[in-house]
Amino acid sequence: MKYDALSESIKLICSFAALEEDEEVMPVARQEIDRAIDVMKDVYVKKQLLPFAVVPTRSGGVGLEYKLGGGKAKYRFDADGSMHFSAIKERALLKQTLLASVSEAPTLLDIF
Repeated sequence: MKYDALSESIKLICSFAALEEDEEVMPVARQEIDRAIDVMKDVYVKKQLLPFAVVPTRSGGVGLEYKLGGGKAKYRFDADGSMHFSAIKERALLKQTLLASVSEAPTLLDIF
């Protein structure tokens, strides 16, 4: 069942490439789609977690949000190639960083 949910999230992210530009969203480039999928798969394999939310960003990127340990972890993959991570618990920012590579994404969840 969880694998089906992972497949559905992957299909959703892939659909972001076909978005039509308007005042709220832009189509997402393949690079951001691929990086978001790689992180989502890696987090699933290493942490058995699925994202709570998968969204296109206004700037043509992808956002992933996870709920865990009473907090939220957010990944954002921007059109300029940058990858952002933030962790929030009880309205306090626990960590905010730029990712150097996709492979470090799952370890950032250890903060919870």
